[in-house]
Amino acid sequence: MTLISQYEAVYFTCDIRRLPWVREYPLDVVLGSVLDFINKISTNQSVFLPSATLSLCNNPDIFDIKLTPSENMGVIAERYRLEFSEVRSAHPFWSHCGSGDVARKILSGVQMNAYGAGSVWEKLLECRTLHICIGANLFQTPSIVHHVEQSVGVPYRYT
Repeated sequence: MTLISQYEAVYFTCDIRRLPWVREYPLDVVLGSVLDFINKISTNQSVFLPSATLSLCNNPDIFDIKLTPSENMGVIAERYRLEFSEVRSAHPFWSHCGSGDVARKILSGVQMNAYGAGSVWEKLLECRTLHICIGANLFQTPSIVHHVEQSVGVPYRYT
């Protein structure tokens, strides 16, 4: 049994700018390699990536679950959303995309909050999810921390 086979889902965050070999190859080669890696190591698990569009806050633009691009989530996340994702969560600011049975189950419902009760993060914690950071460390991806803060009602978050 491999490490990944122990999990129902794999959540990827990627920042290819930090990969040491990224400047040695054309961007399409790098993107293809990382996406191939994601698809190969998670053959029996659902895959999740962030697809948030935080610029929609206080903006007149309307979120379209199929057409609105993710922003500042990285080129890997956006390419995965466009080419491989089967479903995207409906939260207009902090959406997630994914593929597989668990992803379809978790992302298909409408969540009123990006964090806390009923959020994608809560559902990911309820199933066996492995978080893999490619080129990014966990401190650069604090969303699970925001979920815990929202869940316990810390005074410095809008709860």
